[in-house]
Amino acid sequence: MFKLTTAKQESGDVEIRLEGRLDDSAVAALSQTLEQIGVHARVTLDLANVTALSDAARRFVSAVRGRGGKIKGGSLYITKLLGEAQS
Repeated sequence: MFKLTTAKQESGDVEIRLEGRLDDSAVAALSQTLEQIGVHARVTLDLANVTALSDAARRFVSAVRGRGGKIKGGSLYITKLLGEAQS
């Protein structure tokens, strides 16, 4: 199960709260959401309620961070997975 919620801040920044397992279908939904938001928006991905990441999701989240997106939350397990994706 996967859930994605967006919240636009007064500053124009967008926070995307992700919940559940991030698999390939979740990556597709997240990619579509980011396209709708636009490339100029500052994005924060909230991973506090993410329980698992597929390889594709790890690479995608790392790419978002590489383009200036912020990552917050995330268990030690998720943080470790993301660290391995950057290696």
